[in-house]
Amino acid sequence: MGETMVSMTTQTALPVLPDLGAVLMGERAALLENATGGKVFINGQLAYVWGAGQDGLRRLAASQLVDTGAAQVNDVAAAFGVNTESLRRWRKSQDSGHARVTGLRVR
Repeated sequence: MGETMVSMTTQTALPVLPDLGAVLMGERAALLENATGGKVFINGQLAYVWGAGQDGLRRLAASQLVDTGAAQVNDVAAAFGVNTESLRRWRKSQDSGHARVTGLRVR
């Protein structure tokens, strides 16, 4: 039998996300928010979800988008409706262990 070679390509955010009202953050990430909460997609895959009032999870998602290299600081700040200094403080809070994420605690 012959061998079949399969190659995979890098895929950017699904083209349907902007049609749903998502805000693109560079080529890989998108933010979709409404009154019930928000979702972040990376390369078209759901990566982060939070409900209304879960500000800690929202800040965690924004921070990790930058920390993992999925999106740039300016793009994330603009999409989340904050300035880059606010995003810097969110990231610093995550790094220092002072993050307040409802529903998560150290045992």
